[in-house]
Amino acid sequence: MTERTSWADVRAADPAFAEAVAALFDAGTNKVLATLRADGSPGCPARSWSSTSSR
Repeated sequence: MTERTSWADVRAADPAFAEAVAALFDAGTNKVLATLRADGSPGCPARSWSSTSSR
């Protein structure tokens, strides 16, 4: 299994960027966060995300 970056890692590495992303996600009701593998296939199944639950 490959190593994954957590939201806490992003906040620690660049707090201003993390806050801007959280504000954009918190501004709307529907949120979509997706990743792609090198071959273009989906990197993970759909997930529910809330910046407030991971702060």
